[in-house]
Amino acid sequence: MRRFQLLRLPLAVGFGVLTMALMVAITLATYAMLLTHDAPGTGSLSLCVDLLVLVAAVGAITLALSAADRDIRSNAANLAAAETARAQMELMFRMTDVLHSATTRADACAVVAATATRLIPGLGGALHVSGPAPEGHLTVASVWGQPQETGRSCIDPACCWALKQQKPHLNGAGTGALRCGHASGDQVTLELPLIGQGEVFGLLELAGSGPGAEAALRAAEPLAMMIADAATRALTAIALRERLKNDAVRDSLTGLYNRRFLAELQERLVLAAERRKSPLSAIMIDIDHFKRINDEHGHATGDAVLRAVAAAAVAALRRTDLICRYGGEELIVLLPDCPLAHAVERAELLRTRIADLTEAGLSVTASFGVASIPETSPRSSDLFAAADAAMYQAK
Repeated sequence: MRRFQLLRLPLAVGFGVLTMALMVAITLATYAMLLTHDAPGTGSLSLCVDLLVLVAAVGAITLALSAADRDIRSNAANLAAAETARAQMELMFRMTDVLHSATTRADACAVVAATATRLIPGLGGALHVSGPAPEGHLTVASVWGQPQETGRSCIDPACCWALKQQKPHLNGAGTGALRCGHASGDQVTLELPLIGQGEVFGLLELAGSGPGAEAALRAAEPLAMMIADAATRALTAIALRERLKNDAVRDSLTGLYNRRFLAELQERLVLAAERRKSPLSAIMIDIDHFKRINDEHGHATGDAVLRAVAAAAVAALRRTDLICRYGGEELIVLLPDCPLAHAVERAELLRTRIADLTEAGLSVTASFGVASIPETSPRSSDLFAAADAAMYQAK
């Protein structure tokens, strides 16, 4: 059907040209006939009238054909635009569906990059996400297309107009253009902030170069906003899942693993130690006179002391060691592949690190109990009890 309409278009134009030529020929013939008859009779006058009516009819047909040509062109353009919009919406729906399955930010960024490359061809782009960068800086997560300037490794939110205004911003070219502090060169960029529930999750950046870059970016802005909205919702959901997972296994005050996670992990560590026939040691830590600190200096000071002790303990342990808040002011450390003698040395290091603390002007001390499988506890169920008993002896 579309091919037939496209074929009709040049035929209609040609027919219109021929019709106009015929109208001119008839008009000239009528004028010549009138000139050759000085006293036209009734028949001649009737013939002239008929010819003029014919000319008018042919003119009306020509105008109708021209209108039909315009309609055909308009319909063809509308069909092409509708087909493009349908394909774009299908791709957007597919991207949204895949984003629901993304479990990490890396997954989400890969989906966004692949979709943007197909939806907005001819423009480069980058996706920056918030993360562990200092002072809330955004780091580049994915880059696609060209130009080379796209995708700087780090963006300071204080230098980005899109993040400060919390709406899309175009870094235009030429003098007088309001450009972000991180924009480089003469490149034209469109930046869209990814902000959900008042939190900045990232920044979507599209870039182009050349005289038509600014117009291309403005034309792509509606699609870019749809991509940014889908990416924001995906990153928000991933962040929420990460927080829920973290809250389930972490102590909110100290950031250490909680007792529930310890119970789940202890069995796996014990089975691994038995399979490798390697020792597994535990260190029980109890902050001395913690109740007095709370009573005399307030619970806020007590919380600060507990956080400081937890941080000092984490810094003194190996990456393979596991430290948890056991309850109240008690911490417990599990040390895989660590015999009793080495565990005692590790406990002494922890003791000196904690004794060096002067949180809120207070000197902090702690008592330690060490136990090990199989040296002090032949069964895994006795490990914590033996460490706890040794700690109370130390107190």
